[in-house]
Amino acid sequence: MLSRLAVSSWVLAVTVAISAGSAAEHAVSLAPNRNVGDLTRVTAKLEVRGELKSLSKGQETKTPLTVVGDLRYDERVLAWGKQLSDASRSVRYFAQADAHIAVDGQTLPDRTLDEGKRLVVAQVAGRAASCFAPRDMFTRDDLDLVTLPGNTLAIDRLLPDAAIAVGETWKPAADAVTLLCDLDEADSVEVDGKLVDATEGEARCELSGKVEGRVDGVKTQLELTAKFTFDRVRGRISWLALSIKEQRAAGSISPGIEATSRLQLRIAPLDDSATLAPAQLAGVSLEATPASQMLFHRSAAGHFSLAHDRRWHAVTDDERVTVMRMLEDGELIAQVNITPLARQQSGKAITLEAFQADVEKVLGTSLAGIVKAGEKMNQHDYRVCRVEALGKVNALDIQWIYFHVADKDGRGVALAFTLDSKLAERFAGEDEALVASVQLADPTTQPAGASSDEPDEASAQRSILSPNRK
Repeated sequence: MLSRLAVSSWVLAVTVAISAGSAAEHAVSLAPNRNVGDLTRVTAKLEVRGELKSLSKGQETKTPLTVVGDLRYDERVLAWGKQLSDASRSVRYFAQADAHIAVDGQTLPDRTLDEGKRLVVAQVAGRAASCFAPRDMFTRDDLDLVTLPGNTLAIDRLLPDAAIAVGETWKPAADAVTLLCDLDEADSVEVDGKLVDATEGEARCELSGKVEGRVDGVKTQLELTAKFTFDRVRGRISWLALSIKEQRAAGSISPGIEATSRLQLRIAPLDDSATLAPAQLAGVSLEATPASQMLFHRSAAGHFSLAHDRRWHAVTDDERVTVMRMLEDGELIAQVNITPLARQQSGKAITLEAFQADVEKVLGTSLAGIVKAGEKMNQHDYRVCRVEALGKVNALDIQWIYFHVADKDGRGVALAFTLDSKLAERFAGEDEALVASVQLADPTTQPAGASSDEPDEASAQRSILSPNRK
């Protein structure tokens, strides 16, 4: 009995050793080989089909949504970090960036990237990704247009660190999956990769699993499946097909969504790119700065434009009012309502005292007191009146900051900022920064029902903490 057991144990040990040796001999390395100066051409097609979800009078409303995006860009690596936590950067030139969108069966105007914004610098560090146009300022729509799942500066980080055999699985890095899905944060990542097949030239892999994370502070649940081809000669992913089924809750700046996104990426090597040649990039700063991260917004009716940092999001924009909300780390900090004013005759500008009286009238019984009021001429030679007030709404302490901005030709806008008083320290100075960027213009249409002297009462009352908020 003991001798048989000993022999059996020896046979088993030899078998395991032989199997391990055999597996090691057939292990396939999927280590990426990315270097500064690498040049590729990327073709991407994204299709999104599903429904937007919103609440109206306590009832959930579902609105059909379809998005088809086509992008093609050349990409040159500027910096490549050894680890995902190290910053990697690239410069891209978009020969094509178009999106066709239909909501509730109505086709919206096609979106395309202007020529001056086709040169784009992209950066990835950890799970954070960003991009900017060094020659011009992005709008929010521009930024959304060039921001896709499957960031080509990050997808090779999905690959396993150690060589594996066909049929074996691995756990992709959570940060790499976060970037693959274009999430701000990932709370839970349960995704497996598998090496399906391999030849001397390429390896075919699959990904599947579930992810729970956040976009703009809103929880979202994803089910993803993907197939990709790894070019073993070049040392990088050359083709990716990604499907993401998403259920996202409604948030402060957007409705909920229940949709399936399908992305196809093709990445081919390039020997040269005329649009990314040194002569084309001469004199162009490819370094990120606070100014390069700013976004441009022009009101729907053309009454004004402004520059804002990426924490501000427009949630309403029509002839009557533009509503923007500021989010920081997913938390709603403040709201501003910007109302165009009817043009005034020369010499008929509202006085600071009259503007303060209008503010007091608008706030009514919610007002506890005026903190301060003042006026000045800004860098655009606009006259700016500012009134800061405190009060209560539904037992919450609220801070309001009102501005009246007008030029010498009688054009003007009123801005009403609203925030919870406990967030005043985090918000400090943001109102002044936004107002300083306002540029007035001749409108394409006359604002409906705009007041000539005072802040629009209805829009002023649509605060982020009011039951009537927009």
